[in-house]
Amino acid sequence: MAIKNSSILTREDYNQAQVTLGLTYADLAKEVGLPRQYLSEFRAGTRNLVPEHQRKLRNYFEDNGIVFEDSDLQKQGEAPTPATPPASRQAPEAPHPSLGAQIVTEYFFPIDNRLPGTVIESSMDFIETTDDKLIALGALKLGRNEGVFGIGEDEGFDEKTAEALQDAIMNMAAGYLVFMLTRGGWSSFTREQTDGNPVTLRDQLYQSFRPALEAAGLIEIAPDSLPGEFETNTEGEDA
Repeated sequence: MAIKNSSILTREDYNQAQVTLGLTYADLAKEVGLPRQYLSEFRAGTRNLVPEHQRKLRNYFEDNGIVFEDSDLQKQGEAPTPATPPASRQAPEAPHPSLGAQIVTEYFFPIDNRLPGTVIESSMDFIETTDDKLIALGALKLGRNEGVFGIGEDEGFDEKTAEALQDAIMNMAAGYLVFMLTRGGWSSFTREQTDGNPVTLRDQLYQSFRPALEAAGLIEIAPDSLPGEFETNTEGEDA
């Protein structure tokens, strides 16, 4: 895929290259050695990367098959080698004769086409941030109370561990809800009760995870609503 570029790496070229290679911010940050937040903010237009960082990204993209239209080969009038489609790449060499190696097909989940690009991006950022939190929580060592043979309301865990477990479960649930809503499933989930008083389990879940859904851009406060009244973000519904 050829990408037109008049500088080291424009924001639009970065976006196209990342999408083409199917990379998450976390994957790309690890490969090029830049903070994930830098990449997210650069793509969102809230940060300008220094030339050195732009060069790192561009070199990585070119090493992985992305061809920019202003490459040295084209300036010299030579046709660049197009990026090899993932489906036709050669399988890597097996590390041992007894081990096979094959190309793995990558799958992507569908996204509701009624969602505007800004909501999709903020939702994906939320999921990645939640993943980072879960990784950090998962590294915590379990702490248990002394005595009572590990029996009690917190099943023997100390207060810090019990809070970490609750936080991890809430983050996993929030990530799942955002995933489902971006797919277009559970469309009725964000319809709050008119009186604001939860009467079903769905209503209680909505109230509990409303801040997470707001952070993901999936619901927003209606500008002309009274406090506590929300509406689903359906911008671009007719697109």
